[in-house]
Amino acid sequence: MTPALAFESESVFSNLNVNAGILQVNQNDGSNLFFKPNSVNSFAYAIFGRTKTSDMQTGLVHLHNLLRWIILILLLVSIFKSYSGYSNKKQFDAGDKKFWLFTMIASHITLLLGLYQWTLGRIGLFSTDYASVGAMMKDKTARFFLVEHPMLMILAIVFITLGHGMAKKSVDDETKYRKAFRYFLIALVLILVAVPWPFREVARPWFPGM
Repeated sequence: MTPALAFESESVFSNLNVNAGILQVNQNDGSNLFFKPNSVNSFAYAIFGRTKTSDMQTGLVHLHNLLRWIILILLLVSIFKSYSGYSNKKQFDAGDKKFWLFTMIASHITLLLGLYQWTLGRIGLFSTDYASVGAMMKDKTARFFLVEHPMLMILAIVFITLGHGMAKKSVDDETKYRKAFRYFLIALVLILVAVPWPFREVARPWFPGM
């Protein structure tokens, strides 16, 4: 079951049904929400409420979406720089170290926003109400945002951090570039798998607000 906080208050519902004592809300975007009988106040908030909290959550989701593109751009450039340094046997450049640092910082900011969404967001640990872990795992949307997406993204950020860490290692420059390239490449693959692209079953728009 998902409670009212999982509902986008600005969207418009198209139909209401009651089945086995559970209120089902059909939204215009095709998604469904379910409410227990004891959550009438939450349901009213979901339908009629436009609060600062809801606006903040929407803004954070959009920022999280936007940072995805920033990370991808920074990561692609970091991969190119590390591969170029490795293949051309370049001397390690301070500019590359700084660029890898920006990539790591962007990923860590995204992680903090993601942890908020994971715990208190519309589909968060403390804003959903499932009878058991098994029930949550049967919901493809909840399973994706509470398990699959965070797990893959945390792994990706770990590899980005390892890639940046190579700049501080006391190893030869070729090794720095080579290992950083591998770490960044693995991070890129993980992110591409973890992102809810618009063409996936569980999807988000290409850009915020679309």
